[in-house]
Amino acid sequence: MSDVSRLIDTKIADNAFAMVADAAQASLMRSRHVLLGDDSGLETTWDEICVQVQGERSFFWEAYECAMRDAVLGALQFIDKTAQETLWLHTDEGRDLRYDLEADEEEGLTSQAGYEQPDIPVDDEAIARDIIANHLIPLADNYRNSRIEEFLCPDRDPFDDGGDHPEAGADEPGDDRPSPVEVREIEYYDDTWDSSNYLVCFDRHYIFAVRPKDAEPKWEFLHPDGARWDAVHQRVYRNFRADRINRDQLPANLPPPPDSIAPELLLPLPPPPPEIFLRADYPNLDKRLQDRDGAMPLYLVLMEDLYESRNGDGKFHYPEAIYFSEEEAFRFKATGDYDYAYYVRAGLAWLSGDEIECKMPCRTFDHFSYGKVLRLAEAKLSSMDKGGQ
Repeated sequence: MSDVSRLIDTKIADNAFAMVADAAQASLMRSRHVLLGDDSGLETTWDEICVQVQGERSFFWEAYECAMRDAVLGALQFIDKTAQETLWLHTDEGRDLRYDLEADEEEGLTSQAGYEQPDIPVDDEAIARDIIANHLIPLADNYRNSRIEEFLCPDRDPFDDGGDHPEAGADEPGDDRPSPVEVREIEYYDDTWDSSNYLVCFDRHYIFAVRPKDAEPKWEFLHPDGARWDAVHQRVYRNFRADRINRDQLPANLPPPPDSIAPELLLPLPPPPPEIFLRADYPNLDKRLQDRDGAMPLYLVLMEDLYESRNGDGKFHYPEAIYFSEEEAFRFKATGDYDYAYYVRAGLAWLSGDEIECKMPCRTFDHFSYGKVLRLAEAKLSSMDKGGQ
């Protein structure tokens, strides 16, 4: 199959669309940022999107659209340029160029010597709009779990067997177990030169790893919410530092590689112990919050080392500075150059009894904790003149 044939192949495009939509859905299912209140019974951003799609869209719909957009754009970061070109050609914006390429293919021009394939102006936003409208929202419309059912139908008979909901499939009301993953692609990688691991990757998202030098090597599932997943995934699919191999090139001493993903592996990880931030430990921040009627915005600036992103293990955003003014934060962001890029995350800190609480969105590639945010705020306030902002 020629390069042009692959770009215009509808089946390849459909698989790529589904892969990105599935990754975006998984990201939204892991997100615990909810807007409908603690008493809604909904636990994830995906839960709330589903009730918006299946019920009535609320005042927060634009926020959910932004969440879906961020999830899709984050997933697009992990697929190669050719796949992105294929996706764009199958959007409304790319249709005309796809028709031109199909005509070239039918006339045999693409197989002739000297044929120059036109540049494909990939537009991530156009791809994201298509995936949200044609893939992600339909997934939300058909998704069921007990929390969503209870929110939409609070008076539903708790003994209802779900017979009126054939589209619910294996995820019947009252059953929050993840559905089995439909595996479209399995790849094998040798990363022993760097991490001492062999890897099995499903649909370029789910990863198993094994250390051949262990006394009893065992395949370990790297949960997408776990500490290792991001770095390993980037090393394989973003910076291409692992070597692609065939299944029969895995060492003979390893146990058979996994060929499926057990649904229980996809259950959410246990939440970490709640962090408690006592007001007494942050005297300057506590005073500022009292002066601001108990709450105030925070603007965290994250730094990306672009050299490491291009040539190192992957792309990571780490805390660099914090501001109490949006204008100042974006002024700092504008100082980015060839070596460093900056990103702003807007959050909120507020007083709650003897404690300080904090909320701030954490997006793809971000690495920070609320404790770090509050320590930065306390340090900044302590260094400012008493008459400062």
